[in-house]
Amino acid sequence: QLACPLDLGCHSVPFCALSKAFGPETLQMAKAKSKTILIKLLSTAGTGFFYTCTKNTKSITRKLAFMKYDPVVRQHVLFQEAKIK
Repeated sequence: QLACPLDLGCHSVPFCALSKAFGPETLQMAKAKSKTILIKLLSTAGTGFFYTCTKNTKSITRKLAFMKYDPVVRQHVLFQEAKIK
């Protein structure tokens, strides 16, 4: 006789009613939500050039801003966080 895969104490019945009704793939744990989101760093020079990067929302709650290179104006300018649409 086969034992119950769910270990619910119904070892006398081969594969208990729950495993037949739901199947082993539906009786799994829920996955955790991702802590990182994808953001866009938009140039303040007004060229429309942007970088994309990820941000950990648990540890960094403020808006990001970096000095990065904008190839359109060929200078380092301030890039500020914007939502990806």
